Amino acid sequence: MSAREDAHPLRRSGRKRRTRTNLNALDDGSDHEIDKEGLKEQEAAIQAGLPPAALSIREKKELPQTALSPNTYVQVRNSILLKWRRNCKEYLTKQESMQGMRAKYKDEVSLAHDFLTRYGYINTGIFVSPRKEWDKERVIVIGAGASGLAAASQLHHLGYKVTVLEARDRVGGRAKTIQKFGGPVDMGAMVVTGTEGNPVVMLCEQLGVKMHELKRECKLYYGFNGQLVDAETDASAERKFNLYLDSTKEIKRDELYKSEHYVKYARPVKDRTPFWLLPNPIPGLNRHSQQQQQQQQQEQTQAIKSETTIKEESNNLNISNKLKQLETDDKTALGRALDHVLSKNQEMTPQEKLVFDWHVANLEYGCGTELSHVSLRHWDQDDQYEFSGPHCLLPSGYGALFEGLSRNLSPIKFNTVVTKIEHSDTKIVVTTNKNETIEGDIVLVTLPLGVLAESVVEFCPKLPDWKLESIKRMGFGLLNKVVLKFPRVFWDNDDDYFGCVSNHPNTKGESFMFWNLNLCINQPVLLALIAGGSALVQEELSDQQAVDKTLLKLRAIYPNMPEPIEYEVTRWRSDPFARGSYSFVSCDATGEDYDILAMPVSRRLFFAGEATQREHPATVAGAFLSGLREAGRIDRAWGGPLEMMDENSMNNSNNGEEEDVRNKKGRRKSGEGNGNSNGNGLSFKKKRRTTERRERRKEEEEEEEEEDERSRDRDRTNNNNNNGNENNNGNNNNGNIMGMGGIRMNIGYGNGNGNEMNIICFRCKQRGHKANSCNVYVPRQLAPMAVNPGSGGIGIGIGGSGGGNWMNNNRGGGGPGNIFHSSNSFGNQYSNGQ
Repeated sequence: MSAREDAHPLRRSGRKRRTRTNLNALDDGSDHEIDKEGLKEQEAAIQAGLPPAALSIREKKELPQTALSPNTYVQVRNSILLKWRRNCKEYLTKQESMQGMRAKYKDEVSLAHDFLTRYGYINTGIFVSPRKEWDKERVIVIGAGASGLAAASQLHHLGYKVTVLEARDRVGGRAKTIQKFGGPVDMGAMVVTGTEGNPVVMLCEQLGVKMHELKRECKLYYGFNGQLVDAETDASAERKFNLYLDSTKEIKRDELYKSEHYVKYARPVKDRTPFWLLPNPIPGLNRHSQQQQQQQQQEQTQAIKSETTIKEESNNLNISNKLKQLETDDKTALGRALDHVLSKNQEMTPQEKLVFDWHVANLEYGCGTELSHVSLRHWDQDDQYEFSGPHCLLPSGYGALFEGLSRNLSPIKFNTVVTKIEHSDTKIVVTTNKNETIEGDIVLVTLPLGVLAESVVEFCPKLPDWKLESIKRMGFGLLNKVVLKFPRVFWDNDDDYFGCVSNHPNTKGESFMFWNLNLCINQPVLLALIAGGSALVQEELSDQQAVDKTLLKLRAIYPNMPEPIEYEVTRWRSDPFARGSYSFVSCDATGEDYDILAMPVSRRLFFAGEATQREHPATVAGAFLSGLREAGRIDRAWGGPLEMMDENSMNNSNNGEEEDVRNKKGRRKSGEGNGNSNGNGLSFKKKRRTTERRERRKEEEEEEEEEDERSRDRDRTNNNNNNGNENNNGNNNNGNIMGMGGIRMNIGYGNGNGNEMNIICFRCKQRGHKANSCNVYVPRQLAPMAVNPGSGGIGIGIGGSGGGNWMNNNRGGGGPGNIFHSSNSFGNQYSNGQ
């Protein structure tokens, strides 16, 4: 179902909202006022998920050519993004990207256009593509969910021959849209979590799909007497919840055991064994015998007793023995830490405790599981990346987006269950449940984490241990729904949702929130969320039992409500092609496991899905972005690194003279120009270039290059004054930047000290003088890196203790670096840390 996007957008208790980027805070050191067009270009960068005034991590890693003039590249890149945003329904060519640019920027335009297209920042999604031939490698995509469709669509645009295999009879995966209620209703992923930088917004624009913006207010009612929670109690409980949640980060390790017996949130509702590791429930087995019900009542009674019993002899616990049972702080559960904080703060009223439990249920909804399974240290590792802007619903459902995204793909093979994946150095062979074998050059696996954890697909040879261990460590959560349609609207139709507060902690996640879908689809439909341990309980209930439980809560608030005329119940854990809803960081995992799950096993075996997207896990947006990431990664592995453009590759767009100042009109208009075509039916104005203009342009380029050189000289002077140490913060003032020996960015050095004697001229590549005093003229372009390695290595984008430079294959003295991790434990997959 993909989605923490379903988590309440405003009452996501304890989860901080990211503020909007300050567009006026540029890193280029300029103090001039940014014009309106520049602001629009930076807005386009934010919407694309790129830093508006700096290189992204991926750009720094894959485009070393931009190191000499990053600001120029960023401005060109932002301009291209804006042109794409102004018309994202048509293919944006390099010639169109060049419009309004000076001729000297053709290299940057070509580089940026290729990069943005490869990774799906432009020319992606649902648009009119000019491609007529697909002559690249054969790619098999397993799964037609958000990540699989994103990757398949992008690879198709890039010219690969794509085959999509889907076990279901529909697209969307855990995003399931049904039409039985008189309008589309999403039974899985449902909410667009923020609009700034979210790729779902672009898909909506391409298809003309409207979005329903959610309101901020969410009233709370007591689910046992129907009374509205008063504003004072609501505000006080929410304030204390956020305060206590923040306090869990400050708990010392040995303090957790002094209140160990306080197990309100540290103990799961049903069992201590994580449910994603339990065997699947046997269909038709009635587990609700009278004996089990009595046992459950005894457990609830014992939980109440343990909650209210805080004994003084707890201080006499053998803490040293308890510490031996806990290996690291990373294995501590958030629920255990919250119990500890609560044991020291007992000033809440009975009503506040109930509302507090509602906030816990909402957090378990956001995490996808009970807090007893969630890592204290890493549960919110993705908060800093959250999309800004309002949260929205899609009146047409997510299904409309995925149907549109799959429209241009070759016929998807539905009802095709993959049973075996054979991968070797020469080919890929996929076996299905129909005893069919499909051969390809590359395979992209987008199976849900729950399916991978069950090992229902055989890999031959088997996956490496580092991949299998990460699959086992990561958690896979569960969220279920009950959808009810009534003859009429009897609830407050002004609100998008309202909360239902339970009178017992073990049922706090049971129908704890109702969504008013009438505002979205104009049908009298309520959707109830079942989170935490209650979601697992629903897996074992019949449809009628689940509906009755939900109606019991609803009738307490609206005693005179009518009977529902339609209903639908989900059981995502029991779904063999999902085995749950979305991922979370378990007590054994860290945020780094998302990156490990995303790592390719070989040049032929790749992985995508929401559980491989560290910045936006558990969301449709994260799954979609992971598909684009892998499409770009496949193209880079098979198409090679992006090179500087050929001198004649853009002659169609540069036969004439461009305007001296960048064109502030932005994207082209249909039919514009004098009839000269670029091959795609698009025309451009061309002017004759005169010798006088060429000479003046050449002089301007020389002046700009000299100014850049003076700026670099000032930086080098500062480095020399500090023994080559940036901001004088290196270790022992020895030219160490962020703990790495030597000086970065094209400055030669000996023994990591940034010696002036080792400066290399950027023009003639000779040592001993500065470029601005060199008599050799080199046309302004992105020159290759020129580094003189010393004993300390160079630290550009490399983790580890002074790892070597992966761009220039220079090894420093500290061992291989790692571009994926900040340690020496893994090394660089593509260049082996060299």
